[in-house]
Amino acid sequence: MIALMLSLLLQARILGAAFTSDDQDPFFGTFKLAPATTVFGAYRNDSMNSWGGALVHVPEDATTPYHMYASAFVLGCGLHTWETNSQIVHLVSTDLEKPFVFSDVVLPPWHHGVGATRVLDGTFVIFSMGWTNSSWPVPCVGGEPLWKSSFNCTRPPVGSCHGQAVRGHWSKSAYGPWTPILNPTDGSDILWTAVNPDPSPWVLPNGTICVVGGGIRCADHYLGPYIEVPGGKFPRTNNSDPRLHGGHAAAEDPYLWTTGDGVDLRWHQLWHQKIDNPTNRSGAHDQCTYFPYVGGYGKSKSAELSGEWDHDFFRPAFGLNITLKNGSSFCLTRRERPKLVNIEGRMWLTNGAQSEGLPGDGPGDRGVYTFIQEVLSISSRGQPREDADKEDSHEHMSVI
Repeated sequence: MIALMLSLLLQARILGAAFTSDDQDPFFGTFKLAPATTVFGAYRNDSMNSWGGALVHVPEDATTPYHMYASAFVLGCGLHTWETNSQIVHLVSTDLEKPFVFSDVVLPPWHHGVGATRVLDGTFVIFSMGWTNSSWPVPCVGGEPLWKSSFNCTRPPVGSCHGQAVRGHWSKSAYGPWTPILNPTDGSDILWTAVNPDPSPWVLPNGTICVVGGGIRCADHYLGPYIEVPGGKFPRTNNSDPRLHGGHAAAEDPYLWTTGDGVDLRWHQLWHQKIDNPTNRSGAHDQCTYFPYVGGYGKSKSAELSGEWDHDFFRPAFGLNITLKNGSSFCLTRRERPKLVNIEGRMWLTNGAQSEGLPGDGPGDRGVYTFIQEVLSISSRGQPREDADKEDSHEHMSVI
């Protein structure tokens, strides 16, 4: 019995050692989040699952000034079919704390991982992974795809496969029509190709537009050309940090923004991060109890994108645990695809999310939806663990 207890204790030590308070930075949780209004977030539609969205403020739309462009899945399928059944949809709302409703389809299958912005002249610009072929959607039974498609080659290089194409579109109206941005090199509508780039644009104070996803590319005008710039790549796999105790840390889904101007300009990135133990790289464990801090955060130390960045896997932006306005709390099963926007002086974080046990959940990762939560402040060092309500110095995004 003693040997068994020691074995179990040792196993718990191995699985949890990387995440003890002694190992972590004394400041973590750089985002101070307001209680969420509802567990269902911004948009949950059991007949059309969604996976994260990009908010855009349209104040001239007096009826529904809050717009979102989101990835959503056709044929009743869930996230398992992101490589085949995803389309880009347009959602609208009268209030950021009320549910969004479906407006129209922006881009048909296959398009996924949308980012959106408005440039200085008011033009709407969206980027996504995508191909123009609409014949790929896979039928699902009980949420599970009838067959596994690998047309998107998510782990290239394999032969001529180089990942997913990044496409851009622009419109003078939030409702379209949408015109493709053409690649000036070959005249095609494929701007570049990368593995799961999840492209997201950001407009700098001088009007330059930069898109993160498969590297960072910037252009003087939204029509391009988009030139890859050095620096700013989100952290790759980390196996060497002693706080991991042999575990594994990785990141994906970057989102880029800036604060300040001139020499005071600073670059920031969010990403989805995940830390696994030495014996489990699949992420199949209970993330809520293992390591719930899935929102990675980094900030440049100067105005130079290619300069040094301040980042620590153990000083994240946010996690899976959610407090609701009614005083209750819950833990999301997944919280990925982070995007941040400042609207009328308030910051809002959106994610692709999943929370098991809700009506409509099922196989094939059905029940995924788009979550929203207000960010009250971003601390330069993180919120102190012993009193997360105390505020430090804060960053302020430009109002959109």
